[in-house]
Amino acid sequence: MNIESRYNASTRALVIGVTGDFSFSLVDEFRAAYRHLDPLSVQIDLSQAQRIDSSALGMLLNMRKTLGKKTVIKITNSSPYVRRILSIANFDSKFDIR
Repeated sequence: MNIESRYNASTRALVIGVTGDFSFSLVDEFRAAYRHLDPLSVQIDLSQAQRIDSSALGMLLNMRKTLGKKTVIKITNSSPYVRRILSIANFDSKFDIR
């Protein structure tokens, strides 16, 4: 399993961890991690992600659209390679990247 999620119902905080390649093969698993929740904050932990592709960028944008602007989404712990991809895609204007 490449997606691991933890949800704290009392604070409505969701953490989604990605391991390995963040790619199209994870689309259903990634969507299932937040689909039936109404979180106030989401942290996408990329500390174990080696690569990210354009479909993963699309998944992040779809999550942003689905959850709306009321939800704070942070992308954390990305490698320099992954962070560069996010920067090139101008994701720092849509997400809080740390």
